Amino acid sequence: LNRIRASDVFTHASALEQALLDRAMEAFRTTLSHTPACSQALMLFTAGMICFSCDPHWDDYVWRDSFGVVQAVNVAGESCVYVDQHCGEFGREAAELLEKVMDSELA
Repeated sequence: LNRIRASDVFTHASALEQALLDRAMEAFRTTLSHTPACSQALMLFTAGMICFSCDPHWDDYVWRDSFGVVQAVNVAGESCVYVDQHCGEFGREAAELLEKVMDSELA
């Protein structure tokens, strides 16, 4: 997008199209500013899942089908809330980013 912004295509585009591209580029900055907290939360969640596999009572935290195959893992609600608190804003900003990129013909 930076190359497009510096190109003749951008220079000859309407003021509206230039503004839409600028808006999309700013949305990248905003979205990416939320990645450190989300990445850290996902790594912590993943580490917990890895540690879970070493729990001698891990079998108490899974659901199995009629053949005994594990179908799901019972994840504590507070774990989901933790990830949401640290990644929710990133997800919302990413959705907004996609919308702004789609709004810009230059992007």
